[in-house]
Amino acid sequence: MTKANSASTLLKIDGMHCASCQRPIEKALRDTPGVSDVSVNLASREVNVDSTVSSDVLVAAIAGAGFEAVVDPIQSLEENDRANQANFRKLILKTALALGSGVLLMLYGMFSPAIESGWNLNHAAWLLIALLTSGVMYYTGRHFFIGAYQSLKTRSATMDTLIALGTGTAWLYSMVVVLAPGLGLTNRVIIDQHFNKRGRLGRLLAALSFNPFVCGLGIDENTAAFIAPDGVMEVVGHGTVTVVDPADLRHSSMSYVRKAEAVSLIGLKLHVLAHGSHFNLETREATLEKGS
Repeated sequence: MTKANSASTLLKIDGMHCASCQRPIEKALRDTPGVSDVSVNLASREVNVDSTVSSDVLVAAIAGAGFEAVVDPIQSLEENDRANQANFRKLILKTALALGSGVLLMLYGMFSPAIESGWNLNHAAWLLIALLTSGVMYYTGRHFFIGAYQSLKTRSATMDTLIALGTGTAWLYSMVVVLAPGLGLTNRVIIDQHFNKRGRLGRLLAALSFNPFVCGLGIDENTAAFIAPDGVMEVVGHGTVTVVDPADLRHSSMSYVRKAEAVSLIGLKLHVLAHGSHFNLETREATLEKGS
């Protein structure tokens, strides 16, 4: 057949959001026998194809690239505008729902107690929030995950892949924290790293003022804190582990001071432990040798 026998077909592409989406679609069509020209309009998510094959062949080629396509029906500008407005209103609703729920979640996290390993009312509340968050993610962002899955099947990466990977990883990590606080290893300590070199004592004190039922461990470079099953921690390495014990904290002004104001903490204990030193998390006692 000659070019004179070719016909123009306009296709609507579902899920084409970025240039990374455009390239596999254009390649799949150009590799299809009988296609003479391909023109992609990313803004309107349309592809105009000059070919000598049927529209079913073109739709199948695009499906092979991981996208869904339909032959664009002939619409008036008014009908097309109404369809775009309806889609825009739906996106605004999803954005408001995702943003609003995120703000409420951050506010709740600021004022709620920390999650403990044992099951209690606070832990159950966080589990309920996790389930509600999963529902919000499914309603507002499932098209990203569908697009990422389609891209994975064709061994390519698009903007959907980036968004799905980022939000999915954050959701999975949060679910692990809710179901097994501290990865189920210990809920007795708050750990900060690169401690003395970067002057992070103030940051650790702030965290402990909100969670006075745990110990703070500030670990230097090339240093480790090994916690045995009996709750005794051993310091190993070239640096030190700074232990901040708030068990006898008598006063904290953290709950009522204003932003940038100084905070008063009365009754804290601080230990600086080098290699070979031990700290018992049960009795809150520091020793040079285990059990001494």
